[in-house]
Amino acid sequence: MSEEKSGLQSFARGVSWMSTTAVLSRLLATIGGVLLLRILNKGDYGLMQMATITIQTVGLVRDLGMGPALVAMKKDIQKAANTAFYTYLGTALITLVILWTFAGPISNGLFKEPQLVPILQMAALSVLFSSLAAVPLNLMLKSERWRAYAIIDSLHAPVSSFTMVILAYQGLGVWSIVYGNLAGVILQCVLAWILGRWRPQLQFDWGMLKNLFKFGKWVTVDRVCDYTFTSADNYYLAIARGKESLGLYGVAYRWVEIPIQFIVMRANRAMFSVLSAMESEEARKRLMLKSNKIMTFLLNPIYMFLMFNAALFTEVVAGEKWLESAPILQWLCALAILRVTTAVTIGPYYWANNSPQLAVYPQFAGLLLIGIAYASGWQLTALQVAQLFTMAYVVRSLVIVLWLPFKYGFKWSEVFGLLFSAAIPGAIAGWLSMLSASALPVAPAFKLLSALFVWGNLYLIFYSLIQFRRPFTLHTPSAWKKMMRDFKSGGGKRKEEAAEENPTEGGIV
Repeated sequence: MSEEKSGLQSFARGVSWMSTTAVLSRLLATIGGVLLLRILNKGDYGLMQMATITIQTVGLVRDLGMGPALVAMKKDIQKAANTAFYTYLGTALITLVILWTFAGPISNGLFKEPQLVPILQMAALSVLFSSLAAVPLNLMLKSERWRAYAIIDSLHAPVSSFTMVILAYQGLGVWSIVYGNLAGVILQCVLAWILGRWRPQLQFDWGMLKNLFKFGKWVTVDRVCDYTFTSADNYYLAIARGKESLGLYGVAYRWVEIPIQFIVMRANRAMFSVLSAMESEEARKRLMLKSNKIMTFLLNPIYMFLMFNAALFTEVVAGEKWLESAPILQWLCALAILRVTTAVTIGPYYWANNSPQLAVYPQFAGLLLIGIAYASGWQLTALQVAQLFTMAYVVRSLVIVLWLPFKYGFKWSEVFGLLFSAAIPGAIAGWLSMLSASALPVAPAFKLLSALFVWGNLYLIFYSLIQFRRPFTLHTPSAWKKMMRDFKSGGGKRKEEAAEENPTEGGIV
């Protein structure tokens, strides 16, 4: 079996396990999240968002990039794991002390929200538990133990969500979110140690730490830049607009983050693990193209649907009080499409080819645009913030994609396919689903269901026509198997060839 085929199968197993369990997990969590939206107010979400971004900011460099560095390590794995574990533990304790000590100045001085102090202190405990679980989880990724990792990873969201709902019904308000998140992190930590096959030894090697940090420093820089992309908007709104505006923005961001956190980021981890184990650069190149095609086929149309049906989706799922977030959701969906295209496979491809700077430098280009906008002194609304960050991500994505033909000799047709192969049919299907739903004289919930039906069918038809030059035979297992075979082979047969082999194939069922 070729290295490329073996890598693609391993990636497919990893994404299958992690994404399937994550989808089921997120489905349960979404039910809880919808119930929570109808109980809590914008201020509750805003306060928790303030605590979250503070913890994430302080914890940016707490692990020094040890996790990905450990996955990429080729030898002395036990020594590296022990060194990484005690590094995680030490930096987590330092982070915890900082958050507990400066909770008052941060809450009162930066956000001007005194009630944030105890919330921030309690929420900070999640840093310790996530650090304790980090090494066992990363070793699972390294050894491609997808099933164990998926089980652990998938339980966090539903446990957190339903704990929040139960506590919210008891009248705990924002504390229901705090305790719910903490419950999920603790469960994840316990399961990582139960299902993990690794136990730490009393061993710490400064030379190994130096080797890990040599790779991890780029991870840290990339993480800081990416975090700036995903959190500077929240900071601006928290400071300049207040907790209600931040809560409104956060709800729109929540829907966008669901596929990213539970499919995109998991696929990213699987891709990096698989690519790091491959020796052939050509095999890595072909695997990256094929896996990107699969992921954009699955995810880009989801965001296109939300983009065109944002108002209807928000009204039905969250309620009319959140309708102001619909335009924000539309712009953030455009940003998410760019993240799917570049984050899942292109970034890990650069890392696996020992060119991490090619994944990091494009971050600077987008951040420059954000910095210019903030330095200009504009008073931005939540919608304008979403527009600004989407434009910045356009700049970042163009730079990271353009490295491919200039640095690694990719064809321009391949680059074009990365960007538009799923976006064009997704946009057509999303637009037509919006028109069909708006024309129906029925309740909003039925409009949304009809839009989903129209979108799903039309997307498959248009995608198949564009990619394989024939309409896709819907609703049959054999058709889906053929679609995946086409992905693996780089495309289906021409329509004429297919007609000669099977004159009845190609119809719409």
